[in-house]
Amino acid sequence: RLLNLHCFLHLLQPCCNRNIKMASVRLKLFKGKLLKNGEHPIVIQLIKDRKRKVISTGRSCSSDLWDDKEGMPKKQHPNRIQLTTFLLHKKKEAHDLHNTIETDRGSSYSLEEFEKKYKNENKKTSFFKYVDELVANYISTGRVGNAKIYRDTKREVYKFRNGLDLSFT
Repeated sequence: RLLNLHCFLHLLQPCCNRNIKMASVRLKLFKGKLLKNGEHPIVIQLIKDRKRKVISTGRSCSSDLWDDKEGMPKKQHPNRIQLTTFLLHKKKEAHDLHNTIETDRGSSYSLEEFEKKYKNENKKTSFFKYVDELVANYISTGRVGNAKIYRDTKREVYKFRNGLDLSFT
């Protein structure tokens, strides 16, 4: 009898999973659009409160080289490692932004707000970070002379600005 009463009381308590409204972030191949090169764009799909928002990653893939189940390029894709790294980075950015917005505002934000913040966050770049990326790119392509010029320019701007960084969009 005590066990039946315990089960009955447990059923009356609100379930902890019923009140949680979670959003999901997935990588999808947008097959509804075909690009000029014959590939489909890869998008980040955010689903919140049964509503869907699709944001382009700027990358594309053919449908025969895309694994729909995993949401990643197949092993046969020629640039699989670079593309997977890029896509995982974009997905992590979207997850982090969703978590930040949800902790700041709760679940009362719209998908349009998420898209606006996501796109604005990705546009901001610091000058020193940009120059570091340029230098690394020049070194990897064997253009060491250009890399030295940019490194020297960065050092002089750093001195002139007393270590303060510049940001631009």
